[in-house]
Amino acid sequence: MDHVGSILGAASYYVVFEVQPKDGKPQVIATLREKAEERSSNGFRLMLELAKNLGEQDPVYKIFTQQIGQAQSMVKIETDGNAARSQYDIASKLYNGRYVEIDGFKFSFDSTSLTDSGPRFRLMEKAKGLHFNDLPEDTAEQKIFKKNLAKAYVTLEFYIILMGGEFDHDRHGYQMKVDGTEVRLFDHGAMSLHAPSTEDRKLLADVLFEGFERMQRGESIQTFLTNTVRQRAEAGTPSEYITTIQKGLLALSDYLRHMSANDIKLALQSAIQAGLEDGTLHSDLIEQAMMKAEAGGFSSGALSCQGEVIKIGQRLSK
Repeated sequence: MDHVGSILGAASYYVVFEVQPKDGKPQVIATLREKAEERSSNGFRLMLELAKNLGEQDPVYKIFTQQIGQAQSMVKIETDGNAARSQYDIASKLYNGRYVEIDGFKFSFDSTSLTDSGPRFRLMEKAKGLHFNDLPEDTAEQKIFKKNLAKAYVTLEFYIILMGGEFDHDRHGYQMKVDGTEVRLFDHGAMSLHAPSTEDRKLLADVLFEGFERMQRGESIQTFLTNTVRQRAEAGTPSEYITTIQKGLLALSDYLRHMSANDIKLALQSAIQAGLEDGTLHSDLIEQAMMKAEAGGFSSGALSCQGEVIKIGQRLSK
């Protein structure tokens, strides 16, 4: 490296610096903090002791310990620089070349590239533009732009989840850079490395369509998913997959706060429609939905977009 610049960001596990290679464009390097693993292990130990104080019969105990277990698993991945290559490979397949059209805007999405990684570092391409959270909202035009970008991105994330494969459950507004209508995504430390099971996907279909019915009655999808996670834990049938999706939705709050309940419903409807049209909606979800339809479990009309639709497409390779 020719030059190490200022600190761009710091979190629980990594500190991020700008670096300038001798030959090439500016990049960023994320370095794992000293004793990050030890501090993490101590923190989880304390949380488990707190959970034990609740008593195993307390419904909160089951939820708490499940979430601690998930967090421990994800920390092992997030602090493993060698796993970053696989995560970025998955991200490039999910995001690169995607575009979303909405209300006259056409946003293009790509993941930044990973230059190198090792046990305690990740070297990445530096994205241009402003973080989503830093986009201005001073004028009506700026507010419209930011709202439509939020709707476009949430639709894309719904679309990816409905593909029934790997997805990133920690996509907040400081993991996106915006340059005009070109959007770059980075920091994929929460990208899952394994696809869910058929049972998980069928459960998602059940939860999804019950969620639609609740949304029709005015309940938010966020509240419904939170209640579903709690109820399954209380019943002794927790689902790590559904809990991860619920966490993913919480992480999207930077975008969801710019959207109304109808916007969120439209995003989900548009994601389903796009997946049906291009064949990416997983067959397990379709089969389970058909079974529910035959049993009278939901109205297919609730899934269709009426009027406005958010379109998802794939750009042609250069």
